[in-house]
Amino acid sequence: MDDRVQAHVQDEGVQRPALGRVGRQAHAPDRGERYRELPRLDAAAAVDGAVGYGARAVATAKFECRRGEVVAVGSDVKDVKVGDKVAYSVFGSYAEYTAVPAAKCLPVPDDVPMDVAVSCVVQGLTAHYLTSDAHSQLIQPGEWMLVHGVGGGTCQWAAQMAKIRGYKVIGTCAKGKGDIGKATGVDELILYDEAPGTAYEDYESVDGLAKVLEITDGAGCKAVIDGIGKATLDMSLGSLAQRGIFVSFGNASGAVPAYPPLRHICLLYTSDAADEEDSVDLGGRRI
Repeated sequence: MDDRVQAHVQDEGVQRPALGRVGRQAHAPDRGERYRELPRLDAAAAVDGAVGYGARAVATAKFECRRGEVVAVGSDVKDVKVGDKVAYSVFGSYAEYTAVPAAKCLPVPDDVPMDVAVSCVVQGLTAHYLTSDAHSQLIQPGEWMLVHGVGGGTCQWAAQMAKIRGYKVIGTCAKGKGDIGKATGVDELILYDEAPGTAYEDYESVDGLAKVLEITDGAGCKAVIDGIGKATLDMSLGSLAQRGIFVSFGNASGAVPAYPPLRHICLLYTSDAADEEDSVDLGGRRI
């Protein structure tokens, strides 16, 4: 059964391989692609079980979201035709020519730029899940949601989707990306200084937790969407309202360290005065 198509990303001078084979590495990733180098991958896989990768093909052994034009289709493909613009995400797609299962091809309408289409597949779908399902409906329209990094890719989408769903949104970003953050339409924006020599936030430059509590009149947020990781863990937890939910989906500042939930549970059996030294300080809110 041949249910694959061959997608093409323009790269001059590359000879087109046969259907099911992969060409060489493209020059640069599209906006929205995952910048994952091979050593950070857990494993390399074949495209539809047909193409193996050895030592000489490490440049293509990556899982990326790409976009391109269909240049060939298998005999069993019914819904995709040569000339279609598609976005796709499969192993080996860091190449000019890629064999892609037809079921994994997303058609791109003519009025949608290809760079927007490819960022939608990676960042947009992630943001949709974060704002619609990951919070387990513990937040309702009209309640506060904290979204970190609204000057970046995924959370630009997330902030706007959260507003569409009716949540009140507090966003955070670096001062250098303030215009981008404001353009998402968040209700409140917390701006951090950039860390020296970078475009990334210095999360020690502003007391973000104090600002969140001020904005929410001390109640906190019913949901926190955090792709920053280590640097914002305590602030995110401290920002939670009663029965709020913390959704950690990334580690831009480093991996979130192991966190013992028993530290919360044990407090049910102690008094604040007797066990102050055992309580957890989350940026000024002791729990």
